[in-house]
Amino acid sequence: MEYPHHEVFRNEKLRENVEYVQTKTREIEDRIIGATEDLFESPKERELLHISIRVSCDFHKFLLDCGDSPFRDDAEFVGDTIRSGIDWFYLLAFHCRGIRDDLANWTFDRQATSNFRELRKACLKQFEVLCSTSASAGELLGSLLAFVHLELVFMAQTFPATVDSNLTEDQWQTYRI
Repeated sequence: MEYPHHEVFRNEKLRENVEYVQTKTREIEDRIIGATEDLFESPKERELLHISIRVSCDFHKFLLDCGDSPFRDDAEFVGDTIRSGIDWFYLLAFHCRGIRDDLANWTFDRQATSNFRELRKACLKQFEVLCSTSASAGELLGSLLAFVHLELVFMAQTFPATVDSNLTEDQWQTYRI
């Protein structure tokens, strides 16, 4: 039996999450648009940037809320959110391929983290770079793409478990610590 206050709490948490994601998305998008000038001037280009940032902010909020041991349902939900953005991520990367910024470090960590705790730590650190108010256009876009890379690592680490209904709550995450 659910109590009415549980529903109120759930609705309040949902409202807070939506507000957080909308605010962060707008902040990051405005900084990138301002720094890149006309790179995202068409509505389609703005849309691919907006969706990529929104999905990343959704994932960031999940990381803030879940701690070192996310619940399977929450991980599946955010995994589906990331999956919904994959085409947009590739279009964004393709669109940004010609940007040259001597200050930007366009390398990605090719070593996947071995557990969720390390992945979460790497993601939170990368998101700080993405939110930096002093970052150049290349640094902003590079950090967004690096964060997207980590989102895809999360999907790769949790994917097999999300389709196996025989796993228990404590078995679902491949590299859980």
